[in-house]
Amino acid sequence: MAAIPRLQVREPAAPAWRLLALPLASAGVFCAARAVLDPWLGSEAPFLLFVLAVALAARLGGTAAGLVTTLASALAADLLFVSPRGALVPDRPELQITALTFVAIGAFVSALGGRVRGALAASQRSAAEQARAAAALRESEGRFRQLAEVMPQVVWTADAAGLVDYHNPRWGELTGLELGRGHGAGWREVVHPDDAERTAAAWRRSVACGSSYEVVHRIRAADGTYRWFLSRALPAHDERGRVTRWLGTATDIDDRVRAEEALREADRRKDEFLSMLAHELRNPLAPIRLALDLLEGDDPARRRRARDVVARQTEQLTRIVDDLLEVSRITRGKIRLAPREVDLAEVVDRAVESVRHLTAARDQALRVELPSTPLRLRADPVRLGQVLSNLLHNAAKYTPPGGHIELVAERAGHEALVRIRDDGVGIPRALLDRVFDLFVQADRTLDRSEGGLGIGLTLARRLVEMHGGQIQATSEGPGRGSEFVVRLPLLAAGEVVEPLAPAAPDSATPHDGARRVLVVDDNADAADLLCDLLRQHGHQVRVARDGLSALAEVGSFHPDVLLLDIGLPGLDGYEVAARVRGQADRAQPLLVAVTGYGQASDRRRSLEAGFDHHLVKPVDPARLDAILRAAR
Repeated sequence: MAAIPRLQVREPAAPAWRLLALPLASAGVFCAARAVLDPWLGSEAPFLLFVLAVALAARLGGTAAGLVTTLASALAADLLFVSPRGALVPDRPELQITALTFVAIGAFVSALGGRVRGALAASQRSAAEQARAAAALRESEGRFRQLAEVMPQVVWTADAAGLVDYHNPRWGELTGLELGRGHGAGWREVVHPDDAERTAAAWRRSVACGSSYEVVHRIRAADGTYRWFLSRALPAHDERGRVTRWLGTATDIDDRVRAEEALREADRRKDEFLSMLAHELRNPLAPIRLALDLLEGDDPARRRRARDVVARQTEQLTRIVDDLLEVSRITRGKIRLAPREVDLAEVVDRAVESVRHLTAARDQALRVELPSTPLRLRADPVRLGQVLSNLLHNAAKYTPPGGHIELVAERAGHEALVRIRDDGVGIPRALLDRVFDLFVQADRTLDRSEGGLGIGLTLARRLVEMHGGQIQATSEGPGRGSEFVVRLPLLAAGEVVEPLAPAAPDSATPHDGARRVLVVDDNADAADLLCDLLRQHGHQVRVARDGLSALAEVGSFHPDVLLLDIGLPGLDGYEVAARVRGQADRAQPLLVAVTGYGQASDRRRSLEAGFDHHLVKPVDPARLDAILRAAR
């Protein structure tokens, strides 16, 4: 609010005409009045009425007009009403003293009248200025309220003591509270209990110190939910620096806060995932490293055991990499199902068989219960088997040795239900809502090597949803076991699923015999071991370390099969394949990509470059042998 201006007593300047006309008029009027009263007054009190003339002139014209009136009145009184009349100066001493006294009184009255006139003028100016200030303040407050009422933030004001006296309509829309209940006695009703004391302390400090106020806290909306707000306030000061009132806002930053929390959570989960990945990769690498030493011995039994260990652990490493690639393809929608009509019992049998070795090794009892009538589904048996296999592996890993696992399949209306229960470690209630999220798993203790990467359940959920079904996890808590329920739509009676067109048969004529094989890989260990394996099977083998050397060997060696890595120095595998296919005057070898790139786009690109097959490292020797046997 604008300050009231101080009263400044200053006599306004009078126009020039008033300095002559006003004194003559005032003196003339009272001279006439004295003449009327002359029969009664005679020569007594000749200056009496003229004091009024001086006062009138001073009031209307100021001090100067009063002084001129004093002189004019003194002359008129001496000439007209002092005996002897007509004399400019009285002859009697007492009359001379009276005349001088009148002049002195006139000067005083003139000065006093001018002062009064200035005070009245200043008062009028002050009143006008106050009226203008009040009008400006009303206009300013009107603009402020108009602006505040259209702002999306909560806008509020408070007096110097911190008592809120205004909220814009957004406050009521947000909280459902009325004016004055936000930061006054009722503010605790809407501020989250965990933030209440911190908010109150910040406001008290600001009011006590006159410093700006800023706090991030949660405010309960009218629907009962809490949202994060940034509340700020600044003090307004008078000319002496004292706080006169506060202007504040509360801005909804809930989306920003939750996004930041999500980023922090994602970063935390990323770190946990990298830690788990390192753990899961080191686990199979350790026995492989030890098995290499056993392979150097002469004991056939130990050598067989070492080979079995390497095979199992290599399979585990391959599964980890495949799971990572699978979840990447599924989350990006790159997986396509190959559905056909399938009996659920067929899928269950395959999934159970895949986990038998694990449950047997852990001495776990696995019970399977299937209905007597078939449960017909429209499903991709490989992908659906992957779902059940993941759930069974999960149950086996999280159930202690000697525990119990059961799989029960049943019909429920138009759906098939598969329940997989265990009496293992269970799932904390806080984790149930997130158990299907990527890289989420229960906390593991240091004595448990199992646990995986936390992607098996994510794969299971995505694949079930792609089949039009649902998956749900329940648990009564840690140590109480868990249950996963998969719901899948059944085929209606008479519904037929058109099978996919069968793959075209390989045009190569299978036959036995040695092949000329060129292995191209810049990894010397991988290339040399592969060459040794091929020579052991009777093939004639050469090796090249880069793309240019590979092209030279093709020209001199004329291989039947070219096992070609993609990531090569110089010319990459795609370019080598394109150049080999461009040599139309020569017999074309069978081109097999042997690479660590296994995405669908990588396979498509290798076929476009002219490759006949695409194998992902580590290569399955049986599959490689089948390809070599079928080569012309």
